[in-house]
Amino acid sequence: KRDAVSPSSNKRVVEPAVDIDFVFYWQCEKCEYVNKFYDDSCRSCEQKRTSKSLRSPLLEIAELAIVGENNVEVAMSKIPASDRQSIPEMIVSVLIDPLLCDFCVKPSSDVETYFYWNCGSCTMQNSFKKSKCAACLKDKKQDYDRSTLFRIAEDAAIQSKTTEEAYSHVLEHERRSIPQVVMEALVTCIATVADGRNGDRRCRRAKLP
Repeated sequence: KRDAVSPSSNKRVVEPAVDIDFVFYWQCEKCEYVNKFYDDSCRSCEQKRTSKSLRSPLLEIAELAIVGENNVEVAMSKIPASDRQSIPEMIVSVLIDPLLCDFCVKPSSDVETYFYWNCGSCTMQNSFKKSKCAACLKDKKQDYDRSTLFRIAEDAAIQSKTTEEAYSHVLEHERRSIPQVVMEALVTCIATVADGRNGDRRCRRAKLP
């Protein structure tokens, strides 16, 4: 994680960061060990990676893009536009041929590289924390495009009252791809408030700025 100094105080604040191993990985179907995206065999039981091995959402997209391809640029063009920023060229290069990546740029660890939405009106890319487009100021609409990880996290958060409940709506092998800081920002209700007439009701709290 990267440290930054808040301009309004002398306290150090930690900016959220994403470890590439938490968004690109595969899980062994034999022992359930989580392996790095470039491992051909499980590091725990040495089981070979197969088509039945569970992939992280982004690794699955990247692997589909390289099928039958040995050109990184062409493979990148096959990635859906809404996810292209989420799939670093380095990942595609290593999947095609590790030798192609001697001088690859290190993938970004910025959360907003993987969690964002594209405005349905002006196509501006926005942070997952924004409910209005930063360019045209229009509210986020139903037809907006979301990155895959943002879609998974937001769909889980919408139907949840707590972050714990939200994670329960995410497939178990995909949960490590969703940082807690993201889920906390998306969940709009963290408690149940008793109502004398209507019983329990959702408690809404302002989203993070």
